[in-house]
Order: sequence, then structure tokens, then C-alpha cells
Amino acid sequence: MPDWVLDFETFGPDRQMFTMQDVKEYDLPPYTFVPYFRGNINCCEVTDSSRDVISSRFSGCLMGIWKGWDGSVFVGHITTDPDETYDCKELWAEKMSECKCGWAFKPSDFILPLPPGVLTWKCFGLFTFNADLTAYAAFSIITENHAQGVPNTVLKKVLVRKGTLI
Repeated sequence: MPDWVLDFETFGPDRQMFTMQDVKEYDLPPYTFVPYFRGNINCCEVTDSSRDVISSRFSGCLMGIWKGWDGSVFVGHITTDPDETYDCKELWAEKMSECKCGWAFKPSDFILPLPPGVLTWKCFGLFTFNADLTAYAAFSIITENHAQGVPNTVLKKVLVRKGTLI
């Protein structure tokens, strides 16, 4: 684990920090899920270009990508919060000043307009990569939120940006 990722168990959930908590990898299709943790930039290192990275529960948070000077690529869910105790925008800006390149977007900016009759929704952010991790595409995905066990219906998939990590 990179030295700038703090130990979640030691510092607790209510401190602005980088974490790698409950990141899960799935095989069909191959992707990595990075969950939201309030007050944190929860992230994963991207080492396999065939694995998309997705996160959810976006209502105002950012999803970011960055490349360190050593060539490591990371994707994270960046908490934004009206309560400064939990807001991580300054932590994100600090990280961007220390790395080779990076970019973030707000997946929830693409929720509206919803189709008529849709009352509940979920918002996801997704990054997909080229073979050598030098380019990416970022998407916002909006689904209709159904009852437990019922598959979500994709309402929108928006290509937000294609970019490079050079």
C-alpha cells in the first residue's frame, strides 16, 4: 500500500484522508468497485487495464483519476460535503499538486433530466482504460433504483471525457 494511504483502523472514518477500504474486484465482467466513505478519498491502484473501475452513491462527490510520478495510476471516490469536517476538496487539490497528472468529475451532474415516472435513481462513475494505462474514458451511469434483488435499469450512460495520463 502506498505510504500516503493511511490506516483506516487507526485513524477512523471521520478524518479527511486517503483510504483503500472494502475495494472489491469482480471477474465477470472484470471490474473493481471502490465504495464511498464519508470524509475520505477512497481509492484503488489500477494495475490491470482490462479492469474498469466503478464507484456509486454519487450525489455531489467527485470521481478522480491520477498518475503518480512513479507511473502508478489510481482512481478514487472523493467526498465533497457541506460540513468541512468531511469535505475532501482541499485534500484532492493537495494531491493534484504532488502528482504527474489528474482529473476529477462529478457523476451526478448528468442525472437530470430523468425520464417521466422515475422517482428513485442511483448514480455511478466509471473509468475504463487503454492497454497501457495511458488513456482513459470517464462515464456517468444513471440507473433506476428498484427493490432489493431486482436488477437496476440503466437510464443513461454518458461519456463525460476521454483523456490521457501522460
